[in-house]
Amino acid sequence: MPTRSDMKAETQRRVLTEADRLFRERGLAATTVRDIASASGVSVGTVMAVGDKPALLVKVFDGLIEETHAARRETPPRSDNRVVRVLSLVEPFLKLFISRQELARAYGSILISGNHSSEIFTRLTEILLTEIRDAISHPECTRDEVDRQARAPITLTWACCSAGPPVPLLRAAPSSRSCAPPSRPSAITRSKNDLHSRPLVVHHRPWPQHC
Repeated sequence: MPTRSDMKAETQRRVLTEADRLFRERGLAATTVRDIASASGVSVGTVMAVGDKPALLVKVFDGLIEETHAARRETPPRSDNRVVRVLSLVEPFLKLFISRQELARAYGSILISGNHSSEIFTRLTEILLTEIRDAISHPECTRDEVDRQARAPITLTWACCSAGPPVPLLRAAPSSRSCAPPSRPSAITRSKNDLHSRPLVVHHRPWPQHC
């Protein structure tokens, strides 16, 4: 027999599932708490116990981000090219944000406002920072240089939450020794369809032979 805790978790899951569907179909502004309650088969008060509309959107995206990270960790990058390794770490999140660009912008705005926080977002940032450090580290590079360079792709990825596409991506490839970024990074843009239909293409250009 389901426990009260099980029933509460199931209700929350149903509310978030319906909120996600309605947000995607109608948009955040056009969806009401009453709509979500009706679709979930619960009262307005029950929905509000899970969260108001901004809180529901944050919880929806937190769940999607966590699922995306879990799926990505099952297929770790294997390339010897450090740019390819870094792109493979952040590309799943770029695809997620671009596939829901309007909602992603709303999610970013909510977090920036400070009215709602995301433990998942904060924790994943630190995890990604560690993963990217590992992907670009080199014996000749200082820890400060690696940290500075590791934060750039994270900033770029999370910027999708507020800016949406087109998504700028560094067009560069490191040498076997260098961990330095290109002196004049150029950019390519990817449309929503591009990201879903084709893998990212890295355009090669040598990096400086120093850190």
